[in-house]
Amino acid sequence: MERTAEFLRAKRITAAAAFTVLGILSVVIIRQDSLRHLDKVRDHVAADANEVAHGLEDKLFFLELFADRLGIVAGISGDVSPEMLERTADEILQYYPDIVTVSIAPDLKITHVAPRQGNEKALGLDYRETPGQFASVSEAIRTGSTTLSAPTELVQGGRSYILRHPVFVPGNEGARGDLWGVVSIAIPEDKLVHPLASDNQHGAIGPLEIAFKSLSGDGRILGNPEVYAKDPVLQGAEFLNKRWEVAAAPSNGWPSTSPNLLPIVAALLVLTVIMTAMSAWIQRLSKQRERALKLLTNAVDALNAGFVLYDEDDRLVICNDRFAAPFGLTKAEMRPGMRYATLIRLTAPFRAPEDQSQSEEDWIGERLHRHSCGQEFVVREPDGTWVKVSERRTADGFSVTVVSDITEQKDAQLAAEAANREKTEFLSNVTHELRTPLTVINGFAQLLATDTLLPQRGQFRASLAEPAPRFSRVREAGLALDAAVAQYGHRIAGSAQHMLTMVNDLLDWAEVERGRLHLEPRDVSAENVVNQVLDDLRSQAEGKGLALSADCEGQVIHADPKRLQQVLYNLIGNAIKFTDSGSIMVGVRLIEDAAVFVVEDTGCGIPAEHIERIFERFHQVDNSSTRSYGGFGLGLAIANEIVSAHGGRLWATSIPNKGSRFFFTLPQGKAVTAMAA
Repeated sequence: MERTAEFLRAKRITAAAAFTVLGILSVVIIRQDSLRHLDKVRDHVAADANEVAHGLEDKLFFLELFADRLGIVAGISGDVSPEMLERTADEILQYYPDIVTVSIAPDLKITHVAPRQGNEKALGLDYRETPGQFASVSEAIRTGSTTLSAPTELVQGGRSYILRHPVFVPGNEGARGDLWGVVSIAIPEDKLVHPLASDNQHGAIGPLEIAFKSLSGDGRILGNPEVYAKDPVLQGAEFLNKRWEVAAAPSNGWPSTSPNLLPIVAALLVLTVIMTAMSAWIQRLSKQRERALKLLTNAVDALNAGFVLYDEDDRLVICNDRFAAPFGLTKAEMRPGMRYATLIRLTAPFRAPEDQSQSEEDWIGERLHRHSCGQEFVVREPDGTWVKVSERRTADGFSVTVVSDITEQKDAQLAAEAANREKTEFLSNVTHELRTPLTVINGFAQLLATDTLLPQRGQFRASLAEPAPRFSRVREAGLALDAAVAQYGHRIAGSAQHMLTMVNDLLDWAEVERGRLHLEPRDVSAENVVNQVLDDLRSQAEGKGLALSADCEGQVIHADPKRLQQVLYNLIGNAIKFTDSGSIMVGVRLIEDAAVFVVEDTGCGIPAEHIERIFERFHQVDNSSTRSYGGFGLGLAIANEIVSAHGGRLWATSIPNKGSRFFFTLPQGKAVTAMAA
């Protein structure tokens, strides 16, 4: 029953969705058909407006020709006879019977009108005394060309547009002479445009309303200005030496629906029935497919590894969270249809270090090339996890990718490689550093042990072998031999001491590594500790011409004196080693709850890129085999561990070629005492 209810509910939802979609589709289709019909009507109106504009152009051009003919006669002969005026008016009325009057006004005063009947009041009219008409007359005279006035009240009654044509007496050599007068043709206000538009009808839209708007600056409108409020069709026209905008719109408004409305609605209803049946069938198939996909999705999500499936076009079909999450994505963002190339580009920044020698594009190209046959590669994801990506092709052309977490194996591998590198570096460093003093010891020991290699011994024996040895000579040779033995013995002792120091460093670091660095803190005089170290190292400093000094104030501090001396030996010894001239100063101050030590030198300084790494084991600014200063690079690392064991901190500042300052703090107080004990 539950399944039946779910199926019926799904069917109702499908039907509702189909009706909704078809309803929207119906509205869109009807709307588009109405717009298409409206565009067609507007095209017809535009064509008719263009025809009307051409008709008006022809009419005004025709009237201008007749006015110009009368003007030519008047300009040459000085007058136009009533008979000629009547004949001209009759010709005009044959073509345009709506013309009110044709008048001649020499010196701007009407002397002749035709037809005479009904226009007698216009005779004798002086334009200069009629402001309503003088403006258009003045414009024609000023421009020297035919103009059309706005609708004007006539003295004989009615309102008309008046075509004004100025007449000038011919001047010398074809130039324009003085003004003779004006020829005027009156056209009734309601006959200029409307008679031309009354026959332009298109079914239900009714007759056209047309207006002409001047584009020459004055913005004059010929016809009904209300046309511009009806979303008119706009065209361009040119007459009377001006550009005009033609606006046309149906008097009954634009159509809102198409004549095809009923057939379209009927077709959409039939389509709705068909779509409803198809939706029900598709819904049943979709339900079966959804169940199969759900089973597959649950199985994929249950895997303890990342999983992704691509189709034959290398587009993503399905994946689980274990594949998406390490790349900072969600399974929802890994949407079906995403290309394999896109996912490989997301992976490229996290390729394994051994692949970093390739450019990102080369690595991507290699992955895409090998993808067709299946491949395995390793990447390091943003969270630091190492994963192995294994790809295989299925028989139907799909591609399956399994992503396995190999972080533990990779970390173990890297740790083993790092340990092996450290061991190799350590052995290389130890053998290099021990070989130098051993070579010195061996060389001088052989000098002392081999008779033929020590000249002073030969000289001493030669002085003894003389038949009559002289005491002074024997004594001199003996002293020379003794001095040579002492000199070489001192060199042997120095090299042995150097080796002992390095061996002690190794032993101390071994204790640190095993966590056996033991402190025995007690109250000691900082000044005594510093002075004892300086006394031990003074001869070494003076041998290089360096001045040693201390700035202590008799402070009593709580620390392990032996370990404190070891730190100072390392810091001051390094200062002597890396300082060729100048001085070395050791200072101690109690600041708040800590003893602050500083060792300042005027040596070669430390480059900025090494200042943070000098406290790492085996790190040296110059790691080359030809470096000027020996040692394992453990002294500062051991000093740092001793200071840290006291709860303090060791750091350095330096200016290359000017010197360095090493600071370390030893916290004081009961808490520190208890911790150190």
